Amino acid sequence: MRSEHRAKALFLLIIDAAVLYLSLLLMLAFRYHADFRNPIAERHFGPFSILFIFWLLAFFVVGLYDLRLLRNGINLLKMLVIGIVSGVVISVIFFYLTPLAGLTPKTNLAVFIIIFAAIEIPLRQFVVSRIGVKNMQTGTVIVAEPPMIEKISRALDGNPQLGYKVEKSFGKNENLSGIISAVAECKADLLVVPRELLTKSEVRSKLYSLLSNGVTVYTLTDFCELVFQFIPLEDIDESWFIERSIGEGQFYDHIKRLFEAVVAAVMAIILLPIGLLIAMLIVLSSPGPAFFTQPRVGRDWKNFSIIKFRTMRHGSDGPAWTVNRDTRITGFGKILRHAHLDELPQLINIIKGEVSFVGPRPEGFDLASLYDKEVPYYHIRQRVLPGVTGWAQINYKPSSSVEDAATKFEYDLYYLKNRSLILDMAIVFRTIKNIFTTPI
Repeated sequence: MRSEHRAKALFLLIIDAAVLYLSLLLMLAFRYHADFRNPIAERHFGPFSILFIFWLLAFFVVGLYDLRLLRNGINLLKMLVIGIVSGVVISVIFFYLTPLAGLTPKTNLAVFIIIFAAIEIPLRQFVVSRIGVKNMQTGTVIVAEPPMIEKISRALDGNPQLGYKVEKSFGKNENLSGIISAVAECKADLLVVPRELLTKSEVRSKLYSLLSNGVTVYTLTDFCELVFQFIPLEDIDESWFIERSIGEGQFYDHIKRLFEAVVAAVMAIILLPIGLLIAMLIVLSSPGPAFFTQPRVGRDWKNFSIIKFRTMRHGSDGPAWTVNRDTRITGFGKILRHAHLDELPQLINIIKGEVSFVGPRPEGFDLASLYDKEVPYYHIRQRVLPGVTGWAQINYKPSSSVEDAATKFEYDLYYLKNRSLILDMAIVFRTIKNIFTTPI
């Protein structure tokens, strides 16, 4: 297993080195019109070759050659961004703060970094998803309620690239000594336990003893967050929210709000002709107004009117949830929903500060009140602005029951805890990808 890990890590390093040199060649071709015999162009190869060694070392330190750390797609993206930013810092030091390079490239360095990032990020994600860790399975013992054990086992069996194999599972009331013995018998590398077990001192001391034997101990919450990117409601309590300061991140929220208002205003101006055309086609294809407004619950439970292009027959009644093959949706409305073009008028909501590009789905007051009664801790969801798209929306189907809403809330909790520029960008890119890959 270790030799396979090293071979795959070496393969990734070779790819990174190739992308670095390819980016250099493309930059020189762009700047000097492929005249590589140009003395200025030739002077770049030596210094940049030395610089690339430091870039690859930075990638190694960040963890981009440890496949175990690359199982989580969001972690991979974060590590790539950190690795590239580290490379940029090293480049500035190399060219401007030391006399070693003999060059002080400004435009050339900027163009190189842009080209490298544009190639490296999608290529790395593709390669990692293909070489995977199918033959590098981490033996895992899980302690949880039967429904959760079944859910995790089914997900891991269906996604061997995640690199975990459930060797044995136990209920929450199982004798701890028996669990620890099973870990030794299975030669498991990982034990996943409910958070509540760690509140007992005698249990903590026994679990601590496993660390010296090379066994990693995760709480069920941390395991689901790391591997599946959701927070299991059954394993958390009020202390989890307090310890992790869920609902904070207001500095990022303010910066994000200002940036989104500017972007939404520019998009509204650019897309105005398309919006007018869509509005005209809606009126022509189905009697009624072009726009649909509805009260929704926003941040801190403040009501606002969401604006969308109308996709249903005017005046139609029915369930609060949209169901499969909903007869209320018009033919043109299906096209708008599939392409998410019905969301365009929400640019107005974004400009007004009622909605964000990325965040939990805004629900109607009746549904939000129902979920708040039936789903534990649901009110914490209203600590941030709702979004046009979000982590729950791209990872789970639209809600058609309270159970679905609870599952989506688990993804919303992951977003609340981990929200950042990188995660928001990943959600936007995946939303765009889904628009073009999901069949109508």
